Formats: sequence, structure tokens, C-alpha cells
Amino acid sequence: MVSDNRSDGATPEASPEKATLADASSESVVESASPDVSEPQDPPETSPTEQVVDAPQIVQHSVGLTYQKANGNRWVSGQGKVSSSQPVVASLKGPPAWVVSVPTPGGPLWAVALEEGTLQGFTLSGGTLTPTTLNVSTYPAGMPLALTATKGAVQVNPLLPNQSKGTHSVRLPNFQGFVYIDQQGDLVLWKDKELGRLKLNALPDARILVDERERLLLLTGATTRYGHNVLGDGIEAGSISLVETKPSFKVVQTIPIPAPTAVEGISPIWVDVDKNGTREILVTQSNASQGAQLVLYSESGSLLAKGPAIGLGNRWRHQLAVAPFGPGGEMEIVDVLTPHIGGPTEFFRWAGDKLTVAAEARGYTSHVIGSRNLDMGVAGDLDGDGAIELLIPSQDRRTLGAIRRSAQGASVVWTLDPKSQLTTNLSAVSSSQGLLVGAGFSDNTLKVWGVK
Repeated sequence: MVSDNRSDGATPEASPEKATLADASSESVVESASPDVSEPQDPPETSPTEQVVDAPQIVQHSVGLTYQKANGNRWVSGQGKVSSSQPVVASLKGPPAWVVSVPTPGGPLWAVALEEGTLQGFTLSGGTLTPTTLNVSTYPAGMPLALTATKGAVQVNPLLPNQSKGTHSVRLPNFQGFVYIDQQGDLVLWKDKELGRLKLNALPDARILVDERERLLLLTGATTRYGHNVLGDGIEAGSISLVETKPSFKVVQTIPIPAPTAVEGISPIWVDVDKNGTREILVTQSNASQGAQLVLYSESGSLLAKGPAIGLGNRWRHQLAVAPFGPGGEMEIVDVLTPHIGGPTEFFRWAGDKLTVAAEARGYTSHVIGSRNLDMGVAGDLDGDGAIELLIPSQDRRTLGAIRRSAQGASVVWTLDPKSQLTTNLSAVSSSQGLLVGAGFSDNTLKVWGVK
């Protein structure tokens, strides 16, 4: 449980403090968590009165996140042979809580945070997970992990002053600094020192999403008005905030969620669902009378579409990914309806102002009630057949099942047997052998599939 003493329903406002950044080079940033849509770089914009941070050269980098991509989407590109492989196994010093991975020249690096806070690192090379030393050996217990690899050098993202322990800092590669949420819910811009602060009343466990222009998207307006309390605490979001980091550090859009409804989650998914060149914002909204429904907004705050509400309070749906799941490659949104009580995995299509269920499959889950781990699923072409699968655990978390769409609906097409219970998120990474998937298990092991 992350302590939080903030008042209910605070209205996010930009702080008068600003940190301005000169625009960086127009070269693209290479990262494993790259956004789905390329967007143009802004031209340089400064004024004589602004404090300007020198623009560094853009560097190649990769990020390792529990939610796979910097846009919050758990869909990874590439192809793998996960279904036909035996796992490579490494022993751990205790029960694992989080797993992240990044590609490096020597092979993918895997970092594991144990429940009590110890960190362990492994490099996968030659079909073996070899222990490697990370730059940090301990972390606050329960805190999610993030990695940044710059020119092959991997670092655990730092714990910064007064940072919330419910989430991790995020590196901005062009700026060569970090953003993070502090224990009062402020969003802080940091490069060796604090350069800016926005009083957003952010969720203590909000994930900060980043696009290629280094704009940020996060859940804000922390509120206790919807007391479902199944995601680790009773704090949900009363707003969504879009933030620019250049030329100045400021809020450019706040999307308010009308009471008594709140966003029930820790992150939006920020992708171009209809492939028109503009990102949409996907969230799960809930209230005590109707329960949860998927809602799609534009970046300007316009309501674009809604899915069906459950129709009963204290019932959640877990948004997982947006990908070309459809049998003809159509973009679809996937969630798990009531994951704590055996609900189906649902695939949605967007048409007009509605999100409509196109197919569903039963028998699998994506979340443990009361947990802050919302990342027990990953989507990708995990068996190399050209179609996208969603990999999620069975209800008892002792099997991982790959769900694939077809013209007949959706079904489990293959399974993995880890011979123990999943205790962490799923983590996927690209390698010379294709996509690999790893996770931590109750027998105190890290297991990685996809090695040929």
C-alpha cells in the first residue's frame, strides 16, 4: 500500500514554475518501446525570458518497462517462437515481484525485483541466463522496475528525491533527464536538480507515458469517490493530463472525469486506434451504479466512443492492448472483463461512437485482486505465424494461454506450462532469435521462452 494524504478531487493546475528546453536534433530515437505513430518534431521555440536547457545530441536507447511500451500499449512488434520452445531458467534468491528486459549487444538483459526489494540481473546468451551486476542492488519493496539502455549501457531508473514508491521515474532521452511523481502527487522534471514542477495530484502509482516529442500523459486528480479498492488502494483518477516538456514544462490539456465516475486503472493506452495519424486515449471508467466501461478520448479531450458498461458497481474490466488482432488485421482493443471472478477476454472494434465486442474467449485472467501489477499480459506474434496472440495466465496462474482471433471468434491456440505459479508481470523483448517472453514464478525462478 502506498501512503497518500492528498485531498479528494483536487483540480490539476500547472505550476508557475517552468523548465524550457531547446528542441533537439530531428533524428529519430531508437527504442524498444517506440510509439505506434510517427509524429513531426516541433521547431525550436524560445524567448529571451525563458530558461533554456542546452539541447543534447539524440542518443540511441531502449527502455524496459513492465507495460512494454512507453505509450502504455502491451503490444510488441516482431515475431517469435515462444510456443515451440522450452524455457531457459534462472534461480532467484527469493519470490519475484517484477521483471523487465532490454536488448543489449551481448544479448537481452533481464532484471528481476524480488518481493523484499533485492534486484537481480541476468544476460541471456548462448541459451543461458548468466548473472550480471546491475547498477542498483536494492529497490523499495514492491516498487515497479524500469530500465534504460543507452549505447548498450543499462541502468535501473533512479529513485529521485521524495519520489512516490508506487511508480518509477521515466527517462526522457532527448532531454537526458527524468520525470517522476513525488509523494504529494506533483509531476517533477529533473536533470541533476529539479527544473520544474506541476501540481497535478497524480495517482501515487500512475505510469507516466511518453511520446516521441517527449510529451507526457498520466492519470491525475486523485480521488477516493469510487471505493472499489481492487488495484492496491482506494485511490482512482478524476482526470487525465497531457503535458509538454518543450519548449516549456506545462499542462496543455486536462480531461476531467465527471463525478461520481473515475478512471479505474493506473495508466491510459495512448495509441492511434483508427490509424488516421492521430493518437487516441483509452481508459477504463467506473462508478458505483454501472461498474466499468472502456472510453476513448481525443487528445483535445473530446469523447469519441464508449463501450458497454457492466451494469453493476464494483465490477472491473482490465484494458490490456490495442493491436491488429482482427482476422483480417483489423485494429481491436482487448480487455479482460471481471478478471477476479472468471470473466471473458473481450476483443472490441471501434465504429462511430461505440466500442463493440467482436469476440471473446473464456478461462483466463490478467490480474490478482488487490495487486498493483496490471501487466500480466502481452500481445505479439509470439509463434511466428503472422497473427497476433494475447498471452495471459489461466485463473490459477499455472498456465499461460495464447488467445488468437479468427473469423469464428477467439480461442486459446497454445499454452505454456511453467510448472509453477506466475507471480510477476510478463516481459517481452526483441533479440537476434526473435521475440522472447519472460516472467517470475512461485518456485523462485525466472523463466524465458523463445530461445531456439
